[in-house]
Amino acid sequence: MTLLIEPVTKPLLSAEAISRGGRSGSVTSPDGLLDLTLGNPLTRGAERLGPNPELLFAAAYSICYHGALISAAKKFGTVAEDSLVRARVGLVEEGSGGNRLAVELHASMPGFERAQVRTLMNAAHKSCPYSRALRGDATVTLVVDRSFCGERGAVRAPVFRLSDPRPRLKGLRPRSQPGRVRPLRAWTGFGALSSPDELFP
Repeated sequence: MTLLIEPVTKPLLSAEAISRGGRSGSVTSPDGLLDLTLGNPLTRGAERLGPNPELLFAAAYSICYHGALISAAKKFGTVAEDSLVRARVGLVEEGSGGNRLAVELHASMPGFERAQVRTLMNAAHKSCPYSRALRGDATVTLVVDRSFCGERGAVRAPVFRLSDPRPRLKGLRPRSQPGRVRPLRAWTGFGALSSPDELFP
């Protein structure tokens, strides 16, 4: 006889939203915290009525991944509470007639070297619930924003695998204060929403 052991799970929270009218409609939540008219970039004249689903998903993904990035930094013995994460979400039409998501996750971590940010981003991508949910069904690209790391341009982060149960990141301490790990200076408040088209205040 073979016994199947289900992994132990513990519900942390749940959320509920109600859509009316699809992409050109509105979305609300029963508790009243969410009440939005949606904009539809695919319909002429409706582009600026409000945020579209991809923008809402980009906001949620950036927050979730940011939390995973901060947790990853703590596991490596440093802090990154004032880092910045930007998610860019696109809707891609496939040749078969269906659509899928394409995502770019940009992270800026002033005071950290490019290789260090790469390592932390890949570790966060392994643990972030949104990243895990999309794995195998959407294209997710990790991008180190060098403009915030003391360099110009951006570089895509390669796949990184953690094998050490207690990982250490070589040279992670900012060079300005050798021998001491310090918080980074704030670029944005953690959890704040922003978008290039300013649909979010």
